[in-house]
Amino acid sequence: MNIFWPYFHDPDFRPTKKDMYAIHWAANLRMLKSPTAVIGFMAIALVPLFLYWIVFALTGPLTFDGTSNPLVISGILLSGMLVFLIFQHVAFMIAMNLTYVPFVRREISSRGTPICIECGHLLAERNDTCSECGKQP
Repeated sequence: MNIFWPYFHDPDFRPTKKDMYAIHWAANLRMLKSPTAVIGFMAIALVPLFLYWIVFALTGPLTFDGTSNPLVISGILLSGMLVFLIFQHVAFMIAMNLTYVPFVRREISSRGTPICIECGHLLAERNDTCSECGKQP
């Protein structure tokens, strides 16, 4: 699983931009019809926000008492935001890979391109076993 960007399909599958937009549009609509997928996506993607709220509730607000250096306080706040953004991105990519990517692969498959739903590898025939992950569609 790639945490930097979701892996939708084999790089050898090269649809036009218009086809890719149509595939993603249809995949989004399919996903929105699945409450389990939507709730799973939201639950995973919002984990860093809940953790941030818990940490903030436990530590309380950061206050400036006049004796601390404002640059140090600014550095602490900026580094905290950077850590939050990194965790948020990782959570979002995990949510994409676990909940949205299978809908994209199913949509590609429904349009006639034999693709492994599990790993995105192109298949020679629709009922072939995937040479990458060993799963059969």
